[in-house]
Amino acid sequence: QIVDPRTRTAVGNQITPLPVALDGKRHTATLRLEAISYDLRKGRRLQVQVVAQSSAYDVHPKGGTVRFSRIGVRLPLAG
Repeated sequence: QIVDPRTRTAVGNQITPLPVALDGKRHTATLRLEAISYDLRKGRRLQVQVVAQSSAYDVHPKGGTVRFSRIGVRLPLAG
């Protein structure tokens, strides 16, 4: 999810599920985040927050470890 660290809220209250295979192998995933609209003032930042669980998707992981070697995000800006 995209988070405003200043307000500590998920922007647009949206979260995008990322399927994870806990098989000990290296995987690559590319996905589109849920659409959001947000008035971001000059000098402010947004962050990507990766969480293990969300009540929006009532799936309870069995447990395991995930290491992210690289996360890249591009957000289109208007105006």
